[in-house]
Amino acid sequence: MVVNSINRNDKQQSLHYGLPRISHKYMPNISREVHVMETVPLNPGTLSNFHKDCLTCIENGFTGVRFTLNKFIPSSSIKLNNKIRVGIAQIDSELITKYITTRRTRLGEHSILVEAVTNFIVPWPSISISQALDDFLYMSVACSPQDNIPKADVELEYYGRTGTLAFKYTGWPSYPDTIYSTSYLRSITQKLALGSQLTFRYFALPEPNQKLFDITYYAQYKGSAYTACFDFCKSNGYHFSYFRNIDKYLACAVDIAGSRKIPKYGSVITGHLTSDGAVTCLFKKRFTGDFPISVTLSGSYNFFAGECGFGIGLCA
Repeated sequence: MVVNSINRNDKQQSLHYGLPRISHKYMPNISREVHVMETVPLNPGTLSNFHKDCLTCIENGFTGVRFTLNKFIPSSSIKLNNKIRVGIAQIDSELITKYITTRRTRLGEHSILVEAVTNFIVPWPSISISQALDDFLYMSVACSPQDNIPKADVELEYYGRTGTLAFKYTGWPSYPDTIYSTSYLRSITQKLALGSQLTFRYFALPEPNQKLFDITYYAQYKGSAYTACFDFCKSNGYHFSYFRNIDKYLACAVDIAGSRKIPKYGSVITGHLTSDGAVTCLFKKRFTGDFPISVTLSGSYNFFAGECGFGIGLCA
C-alpha cells in the first residue's frame, strides 16, 4: 500500500485541495449522493466526492504486474481484498477488510461501511467508518498512519436543495497541529456550480511566512458523462481536475496543478510558473462465462515530465 506522505513543513502548500486527497486514501469508495440526487436534482454533490472519483482512477494506476484476490462472505458481510504488486523496484502487499451493512430509508438504501487496511510495510493499520446519518447528512471518520505517525480525519457533509455544506478536520494526536476546513458549493445552473472553501491551520511551531488560513474558490461543471473542476487559491495557485466515465469498463482522469511565486524583494518583479499534469487510464474486463478472472490494464502519461507507465493485473 502506498501511503500519501506529506511533510509537516509542506502541509500548508497542498491543503487547499489536499484535504479531499488526504482523506481519499482511507475513505470508502462508495457513492453517497445517488439517492440525494434523485430527490434534489440541483444539488451539486461535494467537491471531496468529485476528487475521490477522480483520484480513484489516478491512484489506482500502477506499473509492472499486480495480482488481486477478492472474497466476499455474505453471512458476515465481510469482504476481503488482498493485493500483491510487483513493480520496477517495489514489492508490497496489502489486506483490505470491509464490513458493510445497509439500512433502508424513504430515499433508498444507505450503507454503513467499516474499512481496515493492513500492510507489511506500514506498521499501523488504516481504519475508516462512514455512515449516512439521515437522508441528507453524511459523516466519516478515519484514522491512518502518515510517516508512521497516526493521523485522524473527520468529515461531515449536509446536502441541501441547491447546495452542499461540508466541514473537515485533520489532526495528528502526537502533535498539536490541526487543520480545519469548511466549504460551500452551490448550483448556479443544472451543470455549473460555484463555491469556496476556508481553511484554518494551527501549528505549534509555525514556519516563517506560514499562512494560518486561506480561501479557495471553486468552479465545477458537470456534463452528461464527465465532470471538470477548477479551483484557485492566492497562496497556492490553481488546480484543474477532469474525470470521465467512458463506459462501465473504461474511465479516465486528468489532474493538473500549478503554483506561482513572485519574489518580495528586488527592483525587477519576476514570476515563476510551474505545472505538473498527468493522464491515467484504466481498462478492466471480466472474462465471459463462469471464469472468475478479470484483467486490468493501466496506462499513464505525464505531459510535462515526459514520463509514461504501463501495468497489467489479474483479479480473482
